[in-house]
Amino acid sequence: MGGASGVRGKELSQVNHLISKAEICVPVKQGVLNEVDRLTDKIRLIKESCSHDYRFTGPVYLRESLEKGVYILYDASFPSTLRPKHVLKCQKCSEETELNITKTCPHCLGEMKEDKRKGYIYFSTFPYHCVKCGFKGVVNVWDQ
Repeated sequence: MGGASGVRGKELSQVNHLISKAEICVPVKQGVLNEVDRLTDKIRLIKESCSHDYRFTGPVYLRESLEKGVYILYDASFPSTLRPKHVLKCQKCSEETELNITKTCPHCLGEMKEDKRKGYIYFSTFPYHCVKCGFKGVVNVWDQ
């Protein structure tokens, strides 16, 4: 036990040494901006005043359902980590956002509306359509 207390005493002296060194550190002066700070502020202002023009960062792959012309937006029985991410990037300010595929059309970025739910034994489908271009999609959910 005596050896353990010796190690602890050594650790405490190291901590005290670090604290005493920290006291001599000079804090950053308030209001003094370096070039990175100025550029960060400029980027923030550009993004805040941008009239965004979002585009997909990559192709959107959706499987067609058994019903022709209706695409599977996602299958809720898969864990959310396996669902594809649909990222949009503004062409003007480079801001990125993730598309909620049940609220925004993956074809034209118009508004998606939910249609009447279809329920089956142990299985439900939530159909959606785009009010702008008529794109149709469905979310499959396995009921338990």
